[in-house]
Amino acid sequence: MPALIYVTHHIEEILSLFGKTLIQREGRMLYTGRTRQVLKPQVLDELYGASIFFGSEKRRYWLVVR
Repeated sequence: MPALIYVTHHIEEILSLFGKTLIQREGRMLYTGRTRQVLKPQVLDELYGASIFFGSEKRRYWLVVR
């Protein structure tokens, strides 16, 4: 199976078919692993330094900064 590396700053662009996710801040790895395990509110709170509401709809992720 071929590999695909997709780089984005937008959570909404992360598709459910992406099996693994790497989250970086200031060039350093914060979290890596299976997408469903990495994309969690507490991880995104740390990444963005704000309280994040996170969910998915129609197999797409989305977030709202509170």
